[in-house]
Amino acid sequence: MNGMDKCTEHGHTFRYHCKDHDTLCCELCHIEMHKKCEDILEIKELVTEVENDDVKQILESINMQANDLVEHSDAKFHAIQTKVGSVRKEIENKKHLIEKLEERASAIKNAQTDNYDAKQQCSRKRYRVTEIYCQNHFFSWSNNTMVDTLRFD
Repeated sequence: MNGMDKCTEHGHTFRYHCKDHDTLCCELCHIEMHKKCEDILEIKELVTEVENDDVKQILESINMQANDLVEHSDAKFHAIQTKVGSVRKEIENKKHLIEKLEERASAIKNAQTDNYDAKQQCSRKRYRVTEIYCQNHFFSWSNNTMVDTLRFD
């Protein structure tokens, strides 16, 4: 501090602050020039007061920041929970859709097998007109069933 903490008149270290005159004082200044002043305090006390005020302000700031962080994290947590719920619901809907598709794929496979079997029978035998009509109806019905199976209502 290059002597900034020393009284230029007496060369002693400042120990007091006179608030009445807004000046720093050493012990001799206090006795000689400021003993009648009403508001004179030791610098150690002022430093403690300033430090305590600073600490209080810092603690208040930390407390406010912590509260903001908690509120923000609570909001984020609830948003994530909401999103998780909607994703789970969407997954359940997709599972249901997959089950429907698997059922329809199975029905199509069965219809293909039935049609193939019927086609094989037609190529091996001679049928009467009524049998051909019934077979034609079966193929038509089977194809319509496959088309209906492919529709998504």
